[in-house]
Amino acid sequence: MGILFVLLFWIVILAILSCVLGGIALVIPYLFVRKKQFKGKKALLTLATLSPMIFIGLELIIGFISFPIVSERYKVDTGIGDYWQAPINDYYYLFAIDLPETARVESYNIQNLSINNPILYLWNTNDTTIVLTKNRSMYLFQPHASAIDTIAHEAKQQYLDEIMAKMNLLENNAITPEEYFTKTQQEAHRIERVIRHGIVILVLMLLWGGLLCYIKKNKQLEKKASID
Repeated sequence: MGILFVLLFWIVILAILSCVLGGIALVIPYLFVRKKQFKGKKALLTLATLSPMIFIGLELIIGFISFPIVSERYKVDTGIGDYWQAPINDYYYLFAIDLPETARVESYNIQNLSINNPILYLWNTNDTTIVLTKNRSMYLFQPHASAIDTIAHEAKQQYLDEIMAKMNLLENNAITPEEYFTKTQQEAHRIERVIRHGIVILVLMLLWGGLLCYIKKNKQLEKKASID
């Protein structure tokens, strides 16, 4: 599944969602103002309908700008398309194409060793990362080391279980490649997400604030004119 197909898919889904939410958002203000006549009524109902579309549209536009920046800064995938990437340390990263279950370890430097067998589990302990592959091999990655420490290579299951027990590496405290990708993405976008949401909410507050001030001002003028 290519990036273009994924983009088109989500654009269609979000467009449909925007229309549905716009219709729902229109109902509440309409019930309050349907029997009232005032200047700005149509603008109020229009903005109520468009608010979900504005929110989703701005989220997409800002996201298209900020996601590549975050991707470059934290060495993660953009979150768009069929490519997954998350750093393990300064020299190696986890990557997958299409499905996270196909995740492998690749080096930023082509001269370094790569692990081509799919990764089954990962453990993060004391700033080190340990991976277990589907062929029962286990490797340890130090935070700033370019070398990979081999703990076990295609070991028998009994021997592997003994090593895992000694190192307290259990399945219930392990994470899958998909969980590792998701966790890394969330951490990388933590600040960006707050800024993006903040900008979108601020824009909507300015639009609504400006419209409500306009309606209030016109009501005051109409009231003053009626008194005169």
